[in-house]
Amino acid sequence: MGTLAFFPWLQLRSATTIRDFELVAFRRGAAPLGGGTNGQAVLDMLLEPYREAPAGPVREATLLRLHQKEVLDSLSEAEIDQVLRFGELVAFAGLAERRYFDHLGYSNRDNYRLVVQEFTDPSRGMAVVSRRRDGSSRTIITKPALLVLKPLYVAPLGNMSSTFCFWRRSFDVRTATGGAKSRRQFMALTAQARTARTCERSPKP
Repeated sequence: MGTLAFFPWLQLRSATTIRDFELVAFRRGAAPLGGGTNGQAVLDMLLEPYREAPAGPVREATLLRLHQKEVLDSLSEAEIDQVLRFGELVAFAGLAERRYFDHLGYSNRDNYRLVVQEFTDPSRGMAVVSRRRDGSSRTIITKPALLVLKPLYVAPLGNMSSTFCFWRRSFDVRTATGGAKSRRQFMALTAQARTARTCERSPKP
């Protein structure tokens, strides 16, 4: 069995490493595992139901990889919990950077939707587990009926690599995912995110 964590509606131009996590660009039939490889074929099958329009699957998305793991490796429950917590941090970083009154710089929570999918046979259907107030529910969807359309209000974004740059220099993700100091750190980051808009770069001559 394997596990794939991915953001179906988020695209990156290049890989971004933040502490113990790596955001990896997915391109159908090509990246990150290479065209013609078995691993890339599995990735293509797993992301095939996710579509911007009914006619065809997404061509690009973002995968989330734990360091010392491959993108299709099986994850433990503790590791899945870490991935889900990090997904919330990605959404927080992205929403902190959005620009109002700007069609190219605006995003909403669904831009950063994270899916964690365990699989044994990627060519088969899916069991969807949904949270409820009283626990959870499980829905079985057959492969022919499996279709996840991108919401119309989720607009395409530019190069998201720069959005997360201030995390690498000012925030210890490993501490945050531990949960002990998350609330105070989030409050501090909220204030910081109002001014942290650009990556560190060399001064112009």
